[in-house]
Amino acid sequence: MPRIRPEHPGVCRRQIVAHPVIASGHLAETSVSQWHDMPTAHRKDAISTFNSAKALLSILAINFGLSLFTIAYKKALDPLFGGTSTEKYLNHVVHACTMLAVFLPKPAICQALLVLGTLVQIVPHSTYWVGVHAGRYGNPIVGPLVTHVLVLAPVAFLSASLVMHINVSGLPQLPDS
Repeated sequence: MPRIRPEHPGVCRRQIVAHPVIASGHLAETSVSQWHDMPTAHRKDAISTFNSAKALLSILAINFGLSLFTIAYKKALDPLFGGTSTEKYLNHVVHACTMLAVFLPKPAICQALLVLGTLVQIVPHSTYWVGVHAGRYGNPIVGPLVTHVLVLAPVAFLSASLVMHINVSGLPQLPDS
């Protein structure tokens, strides 16, 4: 029988959670009566293992997405500024955003995902137009740096703060029973 989970910090609305037997992969063959007969420590250990694996996969997915985004972003800027000037401060901007995500307060998961999704949708146009206008400075280093700060930095910051949010607080837990 599904239960309504109370709100946790970082979760925007109530979610319906299936029974832990259905939610955990290796306990799916166990019947409901056997689940309730199991010792509580074994149930908590199984749920904890499931939640930590889910958090690890979420972190890997975010890091993989940020890597692909950075590669596509660099390939979009190469025709405007050239490879060397594009790469000069790219790693510095990504590392600075990661450091800021560690120290600054983290936005709620729903807000971060909404803003991150919106930014990823408008990045192709904003990369081009910010790059074109930043290229008018005449300095081959300042143009890519301004473009990195205005386009890449918000995406890198939100991705890193999502990873920090999942790593520090974990994903919302399944109820004990």
